[in-house]
Amino acid sequence: MERTGARNGSFESYMRRVFVVLNSVLLILVAGAFLGLALVIPFAFVLSTMALMVLLVFFLAGIRLPAPNWVLGVTAAILLAGTAAGFVVSVFLGQ
Repeated sequence: MERTGARNGSFESYMRRVFVVLNSVLLILVAGAFLGLALVIPFAFVLSTMALMVLLVFFLAGIRLPAPNWVLGVTAAILLAGTAAGFVVSVFLGQ
């Protein structure tokens, strides 16, 4: 009988953990970049809002992203902060 899962300590298991860590870092960095853009450029908060909606659609559709739940929560919080702060910046600087 052939095994389908990776054994603990195997190269596949190690690479899966590396992939999850890299994906988590990438999610948080992209969310932070959207937050930075929303703070600098008026009306750029739309990017953060769209990314937040994509994350929400993935959650509602049951699509599992290869990242721990706390990383997804932090990413959503950063995107929400980017949307709120970018909206305030757009209201005050976009006129």
